[in-house]
Amino acid sequence: MIEQVKGTRNLFGAESEKYIHIFNTFCDAFVDYGYELVELPILEHKELFIKSIGQNSEIVTKQMYEFKDKGDREVALRFDFTVGLARYATSQQSMKLPAKLASFGGAWRYDEPQKGRYRFFHQWDIEIFGKPSIEADAEIIDFTSQFFSRLELKNIVIDISHRKLVESYINKTFGSGNSSLVTDMLRAIDKTTKKPKEEILKEYQEKGYDKVVNDILENIKSLQLSP
Repeated sequence: MIEQVKGTRNLFGAESEKYIHIFNTFCDAFVDYGYELVELPILEHKELFIKSIGQNSEIVTKQMYEFKDKGDREVALRFDFTVGLARYATSQQSMKLPAKLASFGGAWRYDEPQKGRYRFFHQWDIEIFGKPSIEADAEIIDFTSQFFSRLELKNIVIDISHRKLVESYINKTFGSGNSSLVTDMLRAIDKTTKKPKEEILKEYQEKGYDKVVNDILENIKSLQLSP
């Protein structure tokens, strides 16, 4: 018998019903807010992810499922939905702005599997393309709150963060110009929602960053990245 691929799971019975319920609730919510559904391919050109992520390309490359297809093209499994939606939006020259798009489905990341965290998982995403505005940001936050309410989730806290503010704090505290350090610190902050602080520090001992990470985690609690 061939074993199931590590980091994946089967949805059956009650789990499958929960998945369908979440998807249907998401659809009802984004329609009410005026979004349109885009069914994105799970396979994209690797170059698209690398160019889109920028300075975090090192993290993406490590976590990306990538390979060459039979035409010797470098492709990768979908890492998230933002990149694909952006590709779609830029290809639609006649699309009126602001454009409100939504997507839902599976994604792949090569990470260490643990409870509640898999290599193949499902995401939902909504994006507003056009001129940036506080109103658009506020709408996405309101949508998220309403979506969770419709799912009848309890004790939900929505963390609002600003990546550039976090990066500025790190550069000001430890000196600018070290992109590798910034990347490691952002990744450490992101892990605080998934792992105890002691485990995170242990991971960075080999790099000699454990003291730096400890200082960041102690002084940046109000700037934590959302999961």
